[in-house]
Amino acid sequence: MTLWQTNQLSMLIIGLFLLRFFGQGLFPHTAITTMMKQFTVNRGKGVSLATTGVPLGEIILPTMAVFLIAHFGWRQSWLIIALCVPLFYLPLALFLIKRGKNEKYAEKATDIDKQNTIATEDGSRRTLLTDYRFWLALPTVLAAPFIVTGIFIHQGFFLPQMGWTPILFASCFVFYGIAHWLSSMYAGGLVDRFSGRYLLKFYPIPMLTGLLLTSLLTGNWITYLLLICLGFAIGSGSTIINALWAEVYGTKHLGKIRALMASLMVISTSISPILFGYLIDHGISGAQLFFALAMYVFIAMLMAFFSYSEKKA
Repeated sequence: MTLWQTNQLSMLIIGLFLLRFFGQGLFPHTAITTMMKQFTVNRGKGVSLATTGVPLGEIILPTMAVFLIAHFGWRQSWLIIALCVPLFYLPLALFLIKRGKNEKYAEKATDIDKQNTIATEDGSRRTLLTDYRFWLALPTVLAAPFIVTGIFIHQGFFLPQMGWTPILFASCFVFYGIAHWLSSMYAGGLVDRFSGRYLLKFYPIPMLTGLLLTSLLTGNWITYLLLICLGFAIGSGSTIINALWAEVYGTKHLGKIRALMASLMVISTSISPILFGYLIDHGISGAQLFFALAMYVFIAMLMAFFSYSEKKA
């Protein structure tokens, strides 16, 4: 509502803060934390379902926003979006919460499933920060959002460097969103089968492949390949990494741990555009930057192999 009526800079700042903090920040945090606390054997599937809203939004919402702005203008579009919350979202959320309390929807684990579930002691944020394994895994954990943010913000530099057009790059976002969604859904089943500890070491492989091929090859098809690979990394990484914290540190302080990780992710995504800009100003080419990013991912993967093992520490 604030953005619908805004005509001052202060109102714009307040509106964007409310959207960012209580919307993009709090909504996924609440949903994912709830799923991780609610499920044990099927935690991966639960987290993957909770994260589907972001990629589906990437696929659907840009088109809807363009349609609303074209027919109603940007102010009225904000009003329509705001009214959707009390008219559609809130009743649906209350209905699903009430239905979710039914016993028939509760997780049912067999004795074999319970034996295969790794028991963990609840650890706090202090436990995480003093664990050397966390610092070895951190470059891998932050790799996907760090790289994706830098590439998207500096696309004006990459497009002419790589011989891509803005229209071509924009058309690839649909494939990015689809890859994000599909990989998130598929990663949930893999987490339940193998564990987040094991998959952490391998989830950046598509991103490494896309960056390396982009640095070495040319052609419009590389654009599609890069965005699809980045989508796979973002989607699978979200499910795998969120499950990892519950597997290693338990669920008692999970909200605080995820809040810390969200803060570190925001910091990393704030640094990447500055770092990319510095390198661009000092003469690095698009191909060279993609190769440097590929090497960063490769080194981060090597460090992750020495972080969390399959066995309980």
